[in-house]
Amino acid sequence: MKTDTPYDLFIRGIGYLGLSFPVFWLGMILQIIFFGKLDWLPLQGRYTNHIYLDSQLIFHSGFLLVDSLFSGEWAIFSDAIKHICLPAATMSCAVLGIVLRTSRSAMIDTMAEPHFTTYLTYGFTPGETILRSSYKNTLIPVSTVVGLSYGLLLGGTFLVEAIFDWPGLGQFGVLSILTNDFPAIIGITFLYTASYVVINFLIDIIYVFLDPRARQ
Repeated sequence: MKTDTPYDLFIRGIGYLGLSFPVFWLGMILQIIFFGKLDWLPLQGRYTNHIYLDSQLIFHSGFLLVDSLFSGEWAIFSDAIKHICLPAATMSCAVLGIVLRTSRSAMIDTMAEPHFTTYLTYGFTPGETILRSSYKNTLIPVSTVVGLSYGLLLGGTFLVEAIFDWPGLGQFGVLSILTNDFPAIIGITFLYTASYVVINFLIDIIYVFLDPRARQ
């Protein structure tokens, strides 16, 4: 609806930046800005040691945010939120650029279809036409890109978790490679491969609910 307007150029610029920034470089830049300059967020790690050691968690599922939330430990919940902000922002930046550009292109193609003009001739506004019909036609390509981008996120965990000293599979994989722990490397590879296949399989199933034509 706002093609080639300043708003559109701004969104496209965000998409280009997301595609252009290397993950490891972006993570260090965010550390410099939000920790070194502004001192708003912690540098690395999953939690602050003294806050975590003083807490009394009732649930122990391994998911710190979930455990602290259901245990009512708001101090450690807030601390965990702060620690996850920079790694999450770093990993999502590249994927955000891909999804933005795909969504924009898919919507522009949909708005060029005859059915879009037909809705307008019936008296619907462009906004109503998009909400009632057009956005559904963009879900297939966007869902496909989201599924494929999951692999990009998995690969980014190796760099992001190493930069932010995050105790996850990515950092474990890096340490396994550095120490030539071949069984661990093979296990992580199989686990990442299986999760990627499962995610894309689920997206293929979702196609049936998004587009009735896929049921035929």
